[in-house]
Amino acid sequence: MTLHVKGRDIFVEQSHEDLYAAIDQLMDKLDRQVVRHKDRVQDHHHDSPKRSLSING
Repeated sequence: MTLHVKGRDIFVEQSHEDLYAAIDQLMDKLDRQVVRHKDRVQDHHHDSPKRSLSING
């Protein structure tokens, strides 16, 4: 499975004898990667000190 998100493509692959088990495991992997991607994207959007000073001052 490939998920296209802003700035990146997330690829996850899983196999299992039981189709539903494979889908469940794939979704777990995908969830972890999406959360990790979201954390990385949000960590880069801090307010700069100049902006916070100009707003408060």
